[in-house]
Amino acid sequence: MTRLFRLPAMCWLAFITLFSALSAAGDSVPASVDELDAAIEEILEDSHIPSMAWAVIQPGQAAHINTFGVKAPGSSQAVTPSTTYRIASISKMFVGIAAMRLIEQGRINPEDNVRDVLPDLQFENPWQATHPLKVKHLLESTTGWDDLSLKEHVYDNADVMPLREAFGINPDSRVSRWAPGTRHAYSNSAAVATAMLIEQVTGQPFTDYIRDTLFIPLGFENTFYAEPEQNSDAASGVSGGQVVPHQHLLMYPSGGVSSSINDQAKLLAFFTGRGSPLLSIDSVNRMEVSDTTNVHQFDGGYGIYNFARYYGGYAYRGHDGALTGWTSELVYSPEGGYGFVILQNSDDASVLYKVGRKISDFLVSQTDTPSVISQPVPDEWKQKSGYYRFINTRIEKQYFIERLVAPVMINVEDGGAKLSSVFPPGWNRELTYAGDNRWQNEKGEIVMAAATDPLAGEVIHYGDRVLVKVSAFNAVADKVVLFAWLIFLLIALLYTPVWLINNARGKITTVHGKQLRKWMSLSAVSAFVFLLALGIGMSNPFAYLAAPGLMSVVLLISSGVLPLVTVWAGIQTVIYSRSDASRWLKGFVLIFIVLQLMVVAYLAYFSAAGIVSWT
Repeated sequence: MTRLFRLPAMCWLAFITLFSALSAAGDSVPASVDELDAAIEEILEDSHIPSMAWAVIQPGQAAHINTFGVKAPGSSQAVTPSTTYRIASISKMFVGIAAMRLIEQGRINPEDNVRDVLPDLQFENPWQATHPLKVKHLLESTTGWDDLSLKEHVYDNADVMPLREAFGINPDSRVSRWAPGTRHAYSNSAAVATAMLIEQVTGQPFTDYIRDTLFIPLGFENTFYAEPEQNSDAASGVSGGQVVPHQHLLMYPSGGVSSSINDQAKLLAFFTGRGSPLLSIDSVNRMEVSDTTNVHQFDGGYGIYNFARYYGGYAYRGHDGALTGWTSELVYSPEGGYGFVILQNSDDASVLYKVGRKISDFLVSQTDTPSVISQPVPDEWKQKSGYYRFINTRIEKQYFIERLVAPVMINVEDGGAKLSSVFPPGWNRELTYAGDNRWQNEKGEIVMAAATDPLAGEVIHYGDRVLVKVSAFNAVADKVVLFAWLIFLLIALLYTPVWLINNARGKITTVHGKQLRKWMSLSAVSAFVFLLALGIGMSNPFAYLAAPGLMSVVLLISSGVLPLVTVWAGIQTVIYSRSDASRWLKGFVLIFIVLQLMVVAYLAYFSAAGIVSWT
């Protein structure tokens, strides 16, 4: 769901947290923009963000714009409609508009093979013979590429290098993990490759072309890619109460734009006005539909740098963005002609979502409630009931974590389909059959469809997720093992100082008993160090894991030592299994080591043993 520099909220835990916040966002619905502003300011007064700027467009009306707060903590300078914020991945929408403009002019062909039009681009596609990577796959991020590495995310591109050089920093992330044109996986690299194509076709630097053909015609006055000039009307990004220094992004077409709410209101009006004055209605419509996955045309998927967002079940199109210290969102209803933009200089996304829900409730209250017509559920869909797991992870290195919260239960009956999370519980959705192999939510928005994947076989696309059916064992076994292991790990860690003290007092006399306890404790401590390094590192991966440093090196070493110590402990456990040590000790150590060996095997299978976080 949100994008640049946000920990992929591509796991269901983030998904659940987000939509729980949305569901609880607003009880009373404002009746006017004045009441709306008052409701938003009440939310902001209870939050700890420095400032927010928002714009709301209602059908046939000019944008309503307002701001709240100051440019930075401790500052007395209030933000204004001209104050600039970093808009992060909303920047991708400019890449999409520029590409569609060149497609209209016949200068870019979406069906061209990327290998032909960008011969110097470094990428690998094992399915090139049957599923060549095409320009249209770049436009919808259906390349199969991994997302940027942490190293690329934090690279300070102060001396801005050409995009081709930037792409050479870590070409390993441009390997198709499945056949292009089958599954979406959000990729900042895909937008940058599109920007390279725009440069090649136009003969201009990307930022110059965007300025001349988009920013100026749209009437932008405070929108740019460079660092704001000193003493300019710019807000400061804030994270954890601290001002975040400006970072020049390596892949700046994906998220490097700074803009004011005045200018973003004009971008919003471009979409609610259906492309005037830059694109035809057909081109804007094309941007709003996913067409290069297994299900082909799909309203619920990621279009051309333009995704589906739902507030209270109502569908919007648009994009959001996040950088350390910044959060933003621009969404609109193509059919309703309304929408909103929110910019804030804080990375507390929960505040933005509360405000977004409040604005959405206001906007939809001015429209008619949609009538939802359902169709009889086909028998073949009822047979699809079962457990599912998503197979289009955004960042491969994180999948060993995401997998634990990925399974979903889908139950299809005559009355409809119910989706619910396996772990953690709490997320659920009820859908009705809309016909033509499509499913709709309670507002009649298409959100789910079935298809056939060339590698995985029968799959279900829910939003931008691709789900494959798995056994109940596959869905729950990893959670059972994890919980059991954590319980035994905790007991082993608590028991370690106890037996060491008893040993120092001479209360443990058997050599075999000492050996069993020693390897149990060494295994437990190695696991604890790994979990501690992983937890601290993931709390702020850009600070702790993006380059060789204390925490990233500890994670590397601990994730490599853990398997070695555990395997050796397993060997020692077998050796002393017939010793004169107490039965409870042998039983406990055996169960603990077996569980930890299963955890080690899991980490090794998903390439998380000896993990190098910064590549």
